Amino acid sequence: MFNIQRAEGVAYRTHSESLDLLRHLGFKVIDNTVCHGIDAAFARVKEIGEKRLDLSYEIDGAVIKVDDIA
Repeated sequence: MFNIQRAEGVAYRTHSESLDLLRHLGFKVIDNTVCHGIDAAFARVKEIGEKRLDLSYEIDGAVIKVDDIA
């Protein structure tokens, strides 16, 4: 499922669309945020870092991905 955006017979424009499908199918998907611009992305990473001890699961950081698959 790691690369569901490349599934045969299905076309996704964005990574977030593939995560939405996984949620719809009942898979557990960690919360994600689509940020518009690098400053918003850095602010979100900072926010995740500040809240990491309050999460119900352990993390070692945050991942920034370009949402547009093309």
